[in-house]
Amino acid sequence: MKTCPYCAEEIKDEALKCKHCGSSLLGSNNSVSTQLKQPKKTEPKTIGCAILLVIIFIFGLAFCNNINKSSNSSSKKSDDSKVVAVTKKVDSRTPEKKFVDDDLDRLIKSASSLTDSTWEYYVTEPLDNYSFGLATTESITTNLELAVSLFESKALEVENFEIPKELIYKAHVEEYLNKLLVDLGKAIRGRADVATHYIESINSGKFAEITEEEASNLLIMPNTHLQIAAIDYKFVLENVE
Repeated sequence: MKTCPYCAEEIKDEALKCKHCGSSLLGSNNSVSTQLKQPKKTEPKTIGCAILLVIIFIFGLAFCNNINKSSNSSSKKSDDSKVVAVTKKVDSRTPEKKFVDDDLDRLIKSASSLTDSTWEYYVTEPLDNYSFGLATTESITTNLELAVSLFESKALEVENFEIPKELIYKAHVEEYLNKLLVDLGKAIRGRADVATHYIESINSGKFAEITEEEASNLLIMPNTHLQIAAIDYKFVLENVE
């Protein structure tokens, strides 16, 4: 006995036609069995999409891994640079060396700059203008008085400049440090004295009598003290530890 593929009723194995529904059974067995045995085909598009997703997933993992490595590398470089920066900031100089390099050097540079610029702008140029009749007595006197004031103020700063008592220098270095301040102070006050001499000469009407040689001689002592101060400073720089 077998089952009719159309109405599901039982019929004989040799039946060519179903007695229940009247359907022909010729070729039905082969057709049905073939349909039952034939495996379902997987759609090519589905397989392709699956492969593509796998490839995308793999590349995604690789990309994320590279980003993490790059981030870690950048972070490490940043940390290394911070360590280097911190290392560079460490000052290995002794307090004595630091005082000379920073505080004393600042004083020397400001004193030298003021001495040169003040003499040029408030003494030399105004006197030249006065000699050629391009400046009045009042204007030249005002410039000279300003120069005297600037010189005396800077000289006072140098003379009151103190070396910290807690700093320990070798005897000869400390001696030259003190000598440096004395010579620098004398050099600046010497310029103030020359400017004062010019003011007195103008007020007394004797400025025209000052010769070029006399003007040069007036600066011999101030310039000598300035040169000695430079020598003192060089010695200190070479010997401070």
